[in-house]
Amino acid sequence: MDGMTNTAQETAENAAAQASADAAGNTAPQEAAPAGKAAEPEKEDGQQEPAQPDVKQLRADFEKEKAEAVKAALEEAAKKAAMKPEEVKEYEGQKREAELEKRERELRQRELRNDTKDMLVEKGLPSGFADFLMGDDADGTRENVNAFKKEFDLAVQAQVEQRLKGTTPKAGSGTGGAGTGGMAAEIDKYL
Repeated sequence: MDGMTNTAQETAENAAAQASADAAGNTAPQEAAPAGKAAEPEKEDGQQEPAQPDVKQLRADFEKEKAEAVKAALEEAAKKAAMKPEEVKEYEGQKREAELEKRERELRQRELRNDTKDMLVEKGLPSGFADFLMGDDADGTRENVNAFKKEFDLAVQAQVEQRLKGTTPKAGSGTGGAGTGGMAAEIDKYL
């Protein structure tokens, strides 16, 4: 038991040492940044313009994520250190199982999204609606796509009819064989 506690403590100490080494390794590029002023383009009026304005924000976000990861690793190591070896094995098994379930869920979602897009393409609908029509399973998705297809077709038909509304041409007013007698009279009138 005492050996297990020491191993967990050593693991936590190693993680903390690695985090501080990483942090120390990242300070060197920060110190080198002022010397890299030549890399920044100059404006015509002589002022320097930063090449990447979001670098500071990206670095801050990275440092924050790294600190959170180190904190989580230390908490995990401390939690394992307080457990018996059997409990550690059980805990790690549960953790692996939960991760596996998460990956399977993500895989099912990805497959369902692809199937939904295929259904939409088969029905002649834009595949961009896939996320809106995706159900809990293939049957629910199929029902959603069929209902959407029905409503979509009705909406398209209504728009087509709306745009085609207008006055209908009078019979015989075109150039053709049927109404040429009236046309000849009109031409004679002007001659």
